[in-house]
Amino acid sequence: MNDKTFVTSSLLANKYVDFAIYANDKLRPELIELANIYLDDSVKLLKKMEEDNKEAYFQRLDLIEIKGLLILNESKNAYIQLKKIDEDELDEINKRLFAFLNYTALRLLVDEINSDLWKSKISSLDLKKAELIISNNLDEDSN
Repeated sequence: MNDKTFVTSSLLANKYVDFAIYANDKLRPELIELANIYLDDSVKLLKKMEEDNKEAYFQRLDLIEIKGLLILNESKNAYIQLKKIDEDELDEINKRLFAFLNYTALRLLVDEINSDLWKSKISSLDLKKAELIISNNLDEDSN
């Protein structure tokens, strides 16, 4: 199958971002760059689609891009992007990812009080991912 679809493109983008969490710090920027190529493709493909839930998918792509920023230790930029999103307008399918991103960004910005407000909204798996992103960024800062 050589045809690109929105689903395959967006899933690949998300997988590359997730893989970057576990990759060494030298490889992370390349993986995020590759993910961003797939995110761009996903946006183009989604624009052409006749889909009822288009806005939710656009939100999801934006959130995946923000996750990439956190992995690249750009927590201030990521948090600025998160603050632009109105939580009340988020589709239900994106709220868990939004909570994960807020928790991780605030932890990276050393805002324990506000990060704790998001902690209860994320799963234990997401908590482990967040801790890995945080420790990766701390390791990178100490080099």
